Amino acid sequence: EFLRELLIGEHLNECVVLPGGVDLLEMRLDQTFPDDVRQCFQSSDTVASFLTSLRSQPNCAAYKLRLMYLDHNKRRQKEIRKDTIVEKIDACLEDLNAQRFDGNSLYVTELRHQNTLRHPVTGEKVKTIVRKDIKDELGEWAKWTSYWDRFDEGIFVGGRFSGKALHVDQVLWSNVGKNWAGNKLVALWPPGQPSIDVLDDLQNSLFTPPLTRQEANALRSASTIAFVRPGDVFFFSGGVSHTVLSVSPELSLTGYESFCTLNPRQLDFFLSTGDERIQHYDFGMPEDEFEDLKDDLMDAFEDMVDEDRQAQPTEGGTREPRWWRMGYKDPQLLETLRRFYSQGLRRILQDAYIRKNAAASVLEVGGGAKRAKCGDA
Repeated sequence: EFLRELLIGEHLNECVVLPGGVDLLEMRLDQTFPDDVRQCFQSSDTVASFLTSLRSQPNCAAYKLRLMYLDHNKRRQKEIRKDTIVEKIDACLEDLNAQRFDGNSLYVTELRHQNTLRHPVTGEKVKTIVRKDIKDELGEWAKWTSYWDRFDEGIFVGGRFSGKALHVDQVLWSNVGKNWAGNKLVALWPPGQPSIDVLDDLQNSLFTPPLTRQEANALRSASTIAFVRPGDVFFFSGGVSHTVLSVSPELSLTGYESFCTLNPRQLDFFLSTGDERIQHYDFGMPEDEFEDLKDDLMDAFEDMVDEDRQAQPTEGGTREPRWWRMGYKDPQLLETLRRFYSQGLRRILQDAYIRKNAAASVLEVGGGAKRAKCGDA
């Protein structure tokens, strides 16, 4: 049910949680993480000790990460900016020893491989260190999404009252997280103007106690505040203003994939990236970079067109994809996805860049999608 909701649901105002999903989906640390990073995490009780342990690994330079901390007034998040992981960790530990910031606020973000590798399940090029993802659990169903990014999947490590300050993602996609350790609070604001307004007031604020009056009032206007426990899997829209705070004494460890489904509202929201009526102007991805993602989206729709054309008619007149024989049969889900796919073809071709660059098969089927019946696109 969780994966069905991920594929077809509309969740711009929600955080959907699968309790114990890490175990249910067989994504435990010992099943998914490289031994060196896993052992560094399991032997550490602070972010500083995790970084010290990681720095001592022979393979440390094979990784990259970002390091965030709160300035002395504990209201705005800043970043340690150096070229390499070794330089970042050394500068961070030096600053900690000099007490230039509170070590409890230190937060590791976007830990991944420095260079691309082949994913052990699919063989695709990735930088993620995680060996099994939600994309792999979806299997063939993942083909019926508009966009899926685990190339740059990032790992996040934090102590109590550290986290990711208030922001909106560069792209108006969704995020699915695996929370291997620690408790977290996730706060989301409604899409559009409410998200823009809260960012105008509190951009890069981390809502640590004691809250200011302005922060408390902002939280009252949030659409969702979710509590995520160790072992939970969860997803939410990264295209709305959001903040994530670790709240347990033990370290938290979370990884995120980004995606966009065929749900019409989710797809329309994704394609609104850079629209300053919907996304705060400080966060939108540059148009030339977003065009690269549109290229990926066009590839996904081209694959769906090819898959649907290869579907086999049955005695009842419905059309079964060739991969149903692999055990993915779910007529209701497929009917919904086909309807969304037909609507999605029309929607993406409203975009000038996509209309100009889409494959002939996408243009052909998309041009006739309005007349096609569900399942006959």
